[in-house]
Amino acid sequence: MFGTTEEQTKVIKDLQSTSCCQRCILRYLGSRIHSHYKENNTSEVINNILHKGTSLENATEKLMEESVESDETNTKNENESEKMDDNEVDGTQTEEDELLCISCLGTLQDKYSSLFVSKVLEAVHEADHKYESFQLSVSLSTQFILRQYAIWKHLQTTYRSSYSSHKLEELCSIKDVLKWVYGPKLSSSLDVKFSSSSPFEIALSINNSATSRECDFLNPGASRSSEPPSKRRKKAQNYEGVPRTIVNKKLSDMSADELERHYPWPPSTPTEMCTVTVAMNYAPVFVAGRYNKYSRTLSQTPWFINGERKTPHSVEEYICLPIKKHLKAKDYKFSSSGREDVDVKTLGRGKPFLVELIDPHRALQGQRAITKLQQLINSETVEISVNDLQMVTKEETKMLKEGEIAKTKSYKAKIWIEEAKRQEDLQILETFKDITIYQKTPIRVLHRRNLATRERVIHSMEAQYIDDHHFELSLSTQAGTYIKEFVHSDFGRTEPNLGQLFKCNVDILELDVASVDLDWPNKLETGTNIDT
Repeated sequence: MFGTTEEQTKVIKDLQSTSCCQRCILRYLGSRIHSHYKENNTSEVINNILHKGTSLENATEKLMEESVESDETNTKNENESEKMDDNEVDGTQTEEDELLCISCLGTLQDKYSSLFVSKVLEAVHEADHKYESFQLSVSLSTQFILRQYAIWKHLQTTYRSSYSSHKLEELCSIKDVLKWVYGPKLSSSLDVKFSSSSPFEIALSINNSATSRECDFLNPGASRSSEPPSKRRKKAQNYEGVPRTIVNKKLSDMSADELERHYPWPPSTPTEMCTVTVAMNYAPVFVAGRYNKYSRTLSQTPWFINGERKTPHSVEEYICLPIKKHLKAKDYKFSSSGREDVDVKTLGRGKPFLVELIDPHRALQGQRAITKLQQLINSETVEISVNDLQMVTKEETKMLKEGEIAKTKSYKAKIWIEEAKRQEDLQILETFKDITIYQKTPIRVLHRRNLATRERVIHSMEAQYIDDHHFELSLSTQAGTYIKEFVHSDFGRTEPNLGQLFKCNVDILELDVASVDLDWPNKLETGTNIDT
């Protein structure tokens, strides 16, 4: 808090004369106390400084004392306040207060707050979000920066002893005060908690068209254009102002004298109310689980070639569309622990996956609701099944990506071999451990992956005889290994390969993912519902 009580009194009267609102005056006095900005307290704080000799530092204590006074004393104070109003000397409700503030352009004035609140309420109700709390974010156009800077420079020049040792960054921002003022009001109207950690964000973008060109002198080159008048008029209609980075940079390099040459003191009183654009966004919701795929004609994601869809369904759509519909989400993103081909089954515990729901309008109320959603997904198809469906945090989603590096995968494949083999001939595969292979990008995926040679490891292999020319191959490999190409060599693009180990031609007839050795997400007990 800046200056002595006497100096604070001078600053108050100075700013009042320029139609600066009471909350902004408190900001320029250096108050960072939330209670000072409450609807009934702001005028009391200023009144205590002007007429009771109370310093800003002691204003909070004074407010607390007054809050426990008797009804008789309160009535007396109210009568005294009314007399002061008649004389227009206390600063609580003067003629200047009827004007829009030169600093916040009216956004912090109680007289205009109902307009902002009603605008927000209308937008929130139309968006049809369901939420248990909310937070506010605020974006202000650049003339707010300029006006605050001009007022600060005036105070530093006029009241050097109080302001010369302080920095503009020490002021409580318009954004913070706006949240303190509007947050409780919206909380009461919406009947939900106002919390800075809420996943539901109400974003306010505030502008004032009457003052929108004030920063133009900071970027003069933008106003000079060789374009035809018609193009310049179109740009003027869509004008978004001088970029914030330029405004901040130019002002920080500008002296008080230079600023006043371009932007005389005091700033003009706004003639129009600000406009507010309201947007809502619910923080992404992350749902994880594991899926099994039982079909050899089902793609993992929607499959198109030259604009033509090749399969009617996909694993992604079976899982994501019911969740998206249930949460009324704007969109979703699907990811899993690696891809599998259309003709590959995924068995065992299944493959880990993650669904990010973007801007959901509904929330998942505990594990019981998620389990019902899992049952719904599983009831709509026999091509896949989902298990261990659960909500995870954003931090926990990193496990899926990090697991790509360290995890191993196990497969079972039906193999054809050109030369007849017995079980004892196949046992040679068990002697090969941690074989390093080199795989050029397979021909079948060159259209979507860069040409490269990738080093992978085959950890172990085991073969089970079917007949002289067929056997079942079980193998454990490093994640990212192309199994089909390891078997048939992809025209020699994978080396060594299974054909080289047997010294004859081999091919793969069927392939199943047997397990993905990534212990994520948590395994849920079968048949239990866990309320969160």
